[in-house]
Amino acid sequence: MTRVNLRDVALFATLSNDALREIEATMPVTRWPAGTVLFRENEPGDSMCVVLSGTIEVVKAMGTAEEWRVRRMQAGSFVGELALLEPGGLRSAAVRAVTDVEIAALQRAGFDALLERQPRVAVELVETLSRRLRETNDATIRDLRAKNRELEMAYRSLQDAQAQIIEKERLERELQLAHNVQQSMLPRAVPVVPGYDFGAMMIPAQAVGGDFYDFIELDGGQLGIVVADVSDKGMSAALFMALSRSLIRAEASRGIPPVEALRRVNFHLLNMNEAGMFVTVLYGILHPANGEFHYARAGHELPLVCDGDGRLIDVPISRGQPLGVLTDPDVDEQHIHVPPGGRLVLNTDGVTDAINRQQKPFGVERLRDLVTSFAVLPRISTQTNCLAMFDTVTAYCEGTPQFDDFTLVIVESTAQGNLPQPVT
Repeated sequence: MTRVNLRDVALFATLSNDALREIEATMPVTRWPAGTVLFRENEPGDSMCVVLSGTIEVVKAMGTAEEWRVRRMQAGSFVGELALLEPGGLRSAAVRAVTDVEIAALQRAGFDALLERQPRVAVELVETLSRRLRETNDATIRDLRAKNRELEMAYRSLQDAQAQIIEKERLERELQLAHNVQQSMLPRAVPVVPGYDFGAMMIPAQAVGGDFYDFIELDGGQLGIVVADVSDKGMSAALFMALSRSLIRAEASRGIPPVEALRRVNFHLLNMNEAGMFVTVLYGILHPANGEFHYARAGHELPLVCDGDGRLIDVPISRGQPLGVLTDPDVDEQHIHVPPGGRLVLNTDGVTDAINRQQKPFGVERLRDLVTSFAVLPRISTQTNCLAMFDTVTAYCEGTPQFDDFTLVIVESTAQGNLPQPVT
């Protein structure tokens, strides 16, 4: 560690050798380890220190959140003189050893005598104080500018955060409104048809979804039943769902066969579908008098049919493709019967694709087993069966977040009709 002599200190540079030896004899040298606090702010000052070796730092508000290092000082510097310039003066800042240091201390009496006998020392002292004051002012201004920049950035960040909160709240309100509008598109109650009991539900994975179902009253007491699933999720799927539903309802209300209705819907979608989305649909017409269900299936899940004893009935199948993509998609057209006491179950893939924590899907086989289990359970309403199926799938998922819309429609053949029930 480099050590300086008093002659190397600017304050004593003009002293004669005799005067320097006289002063040096009155200045004891002490050694302090790094981290030692030599002065504390606002304590009485009775000496000035000269750094003979090592590094010290001058600190304001030491030990507080506002602690500020004013400057660092190397060997050859002096500190503490300000408190000696007035009787009973207090330290204006704390001084702390950065490294191990050697300090020579000049007491108040020696300091006063030095200024009296050596006027040049006073000039050097004034120049040093002036220089330090200018440096401190410059550092203060730099610090204030830096803090102003930080405050400006914090203010802008706060403005951005506030804007994001406002935007988030606006989006949430719009999503809630969209959710309410979409839910209002679904039937408010299941149909009332003598000899049948209906259940239906659609639970979106997000605020809005792409699944939908519908019941359409047709001439001659016939009933149109629709279950559909739009590609993708969220707002875009919800808008395409609304378009698809309106087109299907408009074409089905003509009373034309299901396959013709879907082909007309496909034609309209191709002319309106710039986003390249598609929809899978199962649209069928139920003839209550004989239980016939004449349907057309465009790429959708197969229907499940079971008899009164819970035995599944094989459903014929042919190729079916979604609507909105191809100019002439294949459509699977079939005629099936819902036997007395039996059930027809229509669903979207949000039921069978639901996964558990092991990433295993609920699957078609579990759905088939669930449908057949109704036959051995005490008779409950078909709407309650829908809720029970949803609870079963939810329990299977073991808390895994729902990632797709869940839609079910169940038609049960009964001995007599039932009162309308609210739809979930």
